[in-house]
Amino acid sequence: MRAACAKAEDAYEVRKPLAAAIAALRNRPHRLAQCMEALAITTVSRARLWQNVLRLERALAVEAG
Repeated sequence: MRAACAKAEDAYEVRKPLAAAIAALRNRPHRLAQCMEALAITTVSRARLWQNVLRLERALAVEAG
């Protein structure tokens, strides 16, 4: 994760846009379900996806600070 994030940040900002996207999902609780439906994501539950999003958020926050 660290290497991938560092490589991406050579080209563009990663952490701030990710934090903004997660905040937007928090502010609009039904948005995640809407996105999953639009993208036809059926192999993972909404709860599992949200857990993974939060895990990513924590991982990137720890790496940043």
